Amino acid sequence: MASLRNVHTVTATPTAPATSPARFTVDEVAERTQTTVRTIRWYQSEGLLPSPRRSGRVAIYDADHVARLESIRDLQAHGLTLTAIRRLLDRAPGSAAPTALAFIKTAVAQSVGEHVEIVSEDEGVTRLGLPPGMRADAALIEDLGLAKVLDDGRWQILAPAAFEAAGELARLGVPMATRVEISRVLHEHTQAMAAAIVDMFVQYLWRPSEMPVTDDPSTWTALAEAVSRLRPLAATSVASLFDTALAQAAERATERELGADEPVAAGDGHPDQSH
Repeated sequence: MASLRNVHTVTATPTAPATSPARFTVDEVAERTQTTVRTIRWYQSEGLLPSPRRSGRVAIYDADHVARLESIRDLQAHGLTLTAIRRLLDRAPGSAAPTALAFIKTAVAQSVGEHVEIVSEDEGVTRLGLPPGMRADAALIEDLGLAKVLDDGRWQILAPAAFEAAGELARLGVPMATRVEISRVLHEHTQAMAAAIVDMFVQYLWRPSEMPVTDDPSTWTALAEAVSRLRPLAATSVASLFDTALAQAAERATERELGADEPVAAGDGHPDQSH
């Protein structure tokens, strides 16, 4: 009996309590994600958000619900429609949904960083160098890709460098019509370059129609990593090519304006070309 008691004494070791998963009420989720309760329930009815677990009459949400809601909010802020987000979630159901959303966030997020500058219309007009008292053409500002006009009338600056460049051209005395034309040409050509790079990514790296296991989180993680590597390479390549083209165009303009194409006067040629 003594030996039996000793066995019981040895084997009865205490175990550490398991960590409980995060549990939230719908009001807590709404507060954490800056979303309304009504919106959360609408997302559930539309299939964008899984139904919560129930404990009696209380709906219990977890960390996955919070993460998915934050991703949906961020993707909407980047311009994706709920229809596009739903298609993505339908394509990557279950455990792959969070990483699929992370992939899209990586693809649509601008590489300039998380800081987004939002200014009043008056400040935007001043920084663009428009005449005092002149109202900006909101549709034109958006069409040129300089800023997005928000519902409250403020401007979200989309291309900070281009925005500042437009203001500097105004300070140098370049007419407004010329500034608009330059901005339009740059916007159209950069859109074409971006479309070519994205088409290449979809055709050779993503190939959504050929992905055999779209519910595998590692597949979406690998795609996100590919986008992370591609974005800076594409931006650097475009900047480098444009800088080279700008130098060549400036050289041709200099030759043209200074009359370098005129015949060289006798005795002014290269020593090796003298006879």
